[in-house]
Amino acid sequence: MSGSNLIANCPDIQDELNNYFLECDASALRQPAPFFDFLWSDLNRSGIQQMIAPGGGKIKKVVLRYDQLIMEDEATEVNMLEKSCTAETKRGELTESYTIDPSSGFQFEELISAADYAYGCKSTEWYLAKKIQKLIDATVRKAQTVLAERAVALVGNWDAEVDPVVDVGGVDFLKVATKKTGSSDINPGAFEDIDAAALLTNFCTTPLIFSGTSLWKYYRTMLAGCCSAQGIDLSEMLSQYGKAVMYDRKLAAALGGNDFAVMTMPKVLQPIYYTANDDLNHDVLAAIGGKAVFTGANYMKLVVQDPQSGLPVDLTIADNCGDVSLITRACVDVKPLPTDIFPSAHSMSGVTYFAGIKVVNS
Repeated sequence: MSGSNLIANCPDIQDELNNYFLECDASALRQPAPFFDFLWSDLNRSGIQQMIAPGGGKIKKVVLRYDQLIMEDEATEVNMLEKSCTAETKRGELTESYTIDPSSGFQFEELISAADYAYGCKSTEWYLAKKIQKLIDATVRKAQTVLAERAVALVGNWDAEVDPVVDVGGVDFLKVATKKTGSSDINPGAFEDIDAAALLTNFCTTPLIFSGTSLWKYYRTMLAGCCSAQGIDLSEMLSQYGKAVMYDRKLAAALGGNDFAVMTMPKVLQPIYYTANDDLNHDVLAAIGGKAVFTGANYMKLVVQDPQSGLPVDLTIADNCGDVSLITRACVDVKPLPTDIFPSAHSMSGVTYFAGIKVVNS
């Protein structure tokens, strides 16, 4: 029997790598990205529908209308015995435009030859599905990085009364010390510094913190019941007041390292996307999962969703005399609340409820 026949017959010695060395397929594991998952979650996107304005231009625009806070010092003194039936002050709506440029997307691709199917030792359907999922996984991981890097530019202010702060790229980050000065002992005051900043800035729901390892380990230590010997049971405080602190490698890297974190709450940041394959002028072959599938002489185009995050991805499958091209594409961005919800004279001017934290121990 020739060597080629041995390969074609797929003997048992050709087994899956994880059956010999691993308990799970490490190549298929996706590193946790809680910030990305939060952006696309129902918690963050519930009740929000993306609408793309029609037009021939490649730049797609969405316009948001909102009202600005009325300052207290706009009040005027009146004699309540004097009747007043006419108002004089006119306050119009403010607008904010959000755009996404379809030319700013990215793609992954792979060519599968007819021979790959013959020697793949798997069914054609299984082999194709695995290759597509690998490309989708790479697309999602790239989208995680893109959104993390773009979100960093959206970090807004804390209330002007929040102290101490440290300047990071022209933005005030809350400065916290997780250890006592000149010591490796846990600083119990950091917990209250963060809560006070959230209170002063009027975070109206339980805040979410996405951080590097420094703040994440601090909160993990508190959950273990740290510091009760000092007369302060931080574990009990955390259980009473509640707070979600999640480690996010990509967001920490984009912020500047493991000493950085951000605090936010649902519906403050919104991911937006553009897909081309659901806007084609082709005959619809069928519908898969409610999504149209467009076909030509030798290709198929459709929009698929990442099973884990729900990210929409353009998928193209093209056949060239038995050689199959697989292409995944995505175009994503993230948008914040407008920065002028609060007037410039207000202590919360520039607050967008996406605020930075930096751990500084000395």
